[in-house]
Amino acid sequence: MDFFLVRRRGFPAIPTVPLPFYPRSAGRTRLAPGGEERADGVVKPFVELAWIESGGGRMLVEEQERRISAGDVVIFYPRAPRLNIAGKAGLVVRWLAFDGDNAESWMRSYGYGSLLPGVGTPPESAFKRYERALVSGTSRELRRAVTTATEVVEQAGAGVAGEVADSNLVTEYITAVERLFSDPGADVNTICAELKIHRATLSRAFRNAGRGTPGAYLREIRLEHALEFLAAGCPVAEVAHRCGFWNASYFSQAVKRITGLPPGKLRSLQQ
Repeated sequence: MDFFLVRRRGFPAIPTVPLPFYPRSAGRTRLAPGGEERADGVVKPFVELAWIESGGGRMLVEEQERRISAGDVVIFYPRAPRLNIAGKAGLVVRWLAFDGDNAESWMRSYGYGSLLPGVGTPPESAFKRYERALVSGTSRELRRAVTTATEVVEQAGAGVAGEVADSNLVTEYITAVERLFSDPGADVNTICAELKIHRATLSRAFRNAGRGTPGAYLREIRLEHALEFLAAGCPVAEVAHRCGFWNASYFSQAVKRITGLPPGKLRSLQQ
């Protein structure tokens, strides 16, 4: 791991000038392909905005591993556990941090999620202004750093409206799948036509939400219901029909792929 770090002058003391929060540190972290950055047992009492500059991998976001890539922004709150794992192309993160009694409430007041996907390139000039203010440490420069941090946070949230729209699309599709999974004629294209959305738009929304693909979700729901019906003792042909599988052979293969057993054998074991 390679990193560059700037802390405010006089750290760790909290400045005496009254501010809504106190600029704490900033820098750039580089992880080689497959590299990890952990903070096991270390309590980090500050808010950090991590902007993925290049590469990708996984990060622990709200205690769940999430895939991240260049242009994503992750917001870490005080005491949040940390785990960053670089992908095949490595991982470069541009970040800034701030602390103080009101730091967390100020950040949460924006209403952002902890993962903001596809925001874009980090504003390097703003990060450099923030770092220069930290080095100076004067009351005037710390006020400027607060303004700069606000600028970065607002740029990070530029795509929040799109994130909400994506979430709504995913919810609409999920609701439609629950209603239509038993129809063998229902597929991603027909559901998109009913919802009046383009398939590419829906696929992007699923990707941004970390939900895989619309087609995979439809298959998962059909198989989930199929396994419930088999456990209840329903005949195999009936289950295939009730779960929207137009081809019994394909249904058998799909069940065996996830359970290791054909549906007939699985049904008999659960009686």
